[in-house]
Amino acid sequence: MHYGKRIFLYKIWNFSVTPIEEVMNTVDRAVTDGFNAIAVHILWSRAQPRADEYDFEPYDRMLDYIIDVKGLPVIILVDFCRFTRMLDRDGVLLSDEVQRDRFGNVGAGGAFESRVMPSFASGSAMKKMIGFLRRTVTHFNDKYGKKVLYYLAANTSYCETEYWCTGEYDYSEAAKQGFSLYLKDIFGNTENLNNTFHTGYASFEEIIPPDCSDVGNMLSLYWYIYRHKMLKRFIDSCADTVHDICSDKGTGFSVQFGSTIDQSILLRGTVMFWELCEKADLVWVDDAPDYNHAFSCDYTLSNLPCGAYLAQEIDGPSQTGATPEKYQKQGLECFGHGCQVVGIANWFMDDKYERYRPVWRSIRDNCLDGHEESSEVSYSEVITVKLSRLLYDGDADEVRRRYESLSGGTDKY
Repeated sequence: MHYGKRIFLYKIWNFSVTPIEEVMNTVDRAVTDGFNAIAVHILWSRAQPRADEYDFEPYDRMLDYIIDVKGLPVIILVDFCRFTRMLDRDGVLLSDEVQRDRFGNVGAGGAFESRVMPSFASGSAMKKMIGFLRRTVTHFNDKYGKKVLYYLAANTSYCETEYWCTGEYDYSEAAKQGFSLYLKDIFGNTENLNNTFHTGYASFEEIIPPDCSDVGNMLSLYWYIYRHKMLKRFIDSCADTVHDICSDKGTGFSVQFGSTIDQSILLRGTVMFWELCEKADLVWVDDAPDYNHAFSCDYTLSNLPCGAYLAQEIDGPSQTGATPEKYQKQGLECFGHGCQVVGIANWFMDDKYERYRPVWRSIRDNCLDGHEESSEVSYSEVITVKLSRLLYDGDADEVRRRYESLSGGTDKY
């Protein structure tokens, strides 16, 4: 990507489309506090309420103000979740095209309204998601071109590009059938399969995918890799779509992970995040307030594909452990450890935001004014991370502790 300028980003959610007057007030205050770009969230259920109907007009009004009036670049977050109540009713997504947990429940819940995640293993769901993405990117690319810096693909209730980590997904029929075919392609026949796993299956169709967190079970490794391949197929298809439409504009493609190394990466499907990011231009990480953000940046950036930028997200004031001091430290550390973008999400222009305004201005003063270009990244001792430790032991904390011992503690980098 050609865009090397540091970006301090404010995210505007549109689970319910935000009134334009509120958007204008939010953007005005954000600019005053040092933010130099805005992210606008577009929810599939809102922008395509029915199969033959699209409505981008509310988002056009937002972007007209942000881009044309305020002169700010934007990142567009395309959220592929749909409202639970719309399944089988709107001619778009069917109940057999969504992710399910081990008990057959849909992935409902999360921010503001019950929502479900389309299944990466469903060919028809994939076609619909990519079709909506193509329609969306084409629309905004024609109107705003390179003023859109990145399109970000999200598919969980937390608006991240992964499996939802509050449960175990995806056990839809499409995923279970796909897993059986995946194993059949590898082993050829049940005799080879049974000899490998010491099982007694009479057919591949009998195989029940194991728990996603069932560490130590050999079959669970194949289940993880299958889920990884489905997630990668989704991400690569989104990246190809954005790059195809925006090839002459320089607009990039982005993904966001809740974490690249924590105790939930087996559920998230992000153990081998570097493979998922092969076609991404910007990779977001959204770690909790008490996480070692310097470690997160160093670990993620050192594994990203060549040319990909790094971003970190400062979560909202209601997060456990959130304080102005911690969020200021996070912003300064993330820019100091190679992030091109630091953004804030889950903030509203209320008393809580007011309390944190000195934090945003401190980040602006120390990281933007007079520091417009991304920092050179320096390298020190290499930490070797074994995939077996992450896949079988799930011991992400041990890797972090090793980093902290080398850096002299959690507050010295």
